[in-house]
Amino acid sequence: MSNIAHEDTTKQGLNLGNLLAVDRTSLANQRTFLAYVRTTITLFGAGVTFIKFFDSIRAVAIFGWLLLPLAAITLAVGIFHFIMTRIRIGKCTRANGGA
Repeated sequence: MSNIAHEDTTKQGLNLGNLLAVDRTSLANQRTFLAYVRTTITLFGAGVTFIKFFDSIRAVAIFGWLLLPLAAITLAVGIFHFIMTRIRIGKCTRANGGA
């Protein structure tokens, strides 16, 4: 890493270490959101499977129907956490003089 890049980041108010920490936090936020999406897909797939293949067993079919709204709730919570964390990262970055 050259000194020019380091000087450039200190002009923004963040040193290189803090700038990299913001990047790591942002990437962690994206990974967490993708985990919510993966969980949503799994819950939805399991729900549809239980409904389609086990419709003769009433309890399993009901459980499948319960998984569908749980998948939607999981996705909504994931989107909410992703957006709130992104806003919080942006506020911290702006408060410290970053871009």
